[in-house]
Amino acid sequence: MKASKFNEEIFILNIPPNMYGKNTYYKLKGEKIEKCKFDEVKEKKEKLLGFYFTFYTWSLQKKEAALFIYNNIFILFYQKEYIKITPNNIKINSWLNFKKISINLPLSQTIVIKIFTPPFRYLNNDGSFPEMVEPFSATLESILNNYTQKIRIFENLAKEI
Repeated sequence: MKASKFNEEIFILNIPPNMYGKNTYYKLKGEKIEKCKFDEVKEKKEKLLGFYFTFYTWSLQKKEAALFIYNNIFILFYQKEYIKITPNNIKINSWLNFKKISINLPLSQTIVIKIFTPPFRYLNNDGSFPEMVEPFSATLESILNNYTQKIRIFENLAKEI
């Protein structure tokens, strides 16, 4: 799904790596992700539909992605593309600090996202929330395991504000 075909405004939440930091809110529209204020989100909280992630690639470039739910389907926004996520079209491989996420698209195309988790993330984590070491891949893995349950969790996200 191309970005030009998706012009709805969606609010996404970035959860800080430590549990004591402030949540940050972003607005996704078209091909842009912009930071926004909580007041703006509060006014349109029914449009808070997902999460914002930053991560490092294997070449140590910082990338961003948004994962949200739209019409009971998970959508991943990555590199100006909207990608439908289902348990059947995603595969995650990992080795030490490296993860490789392969997403199969129609017409035999595949998008590969290579994630590197810096060692300091492991050192800063006390083990209480292991998914906070690399939240992007942990969220995708949990969606693979409990797809329908995760849809309900994402749908209730706005009610928690």
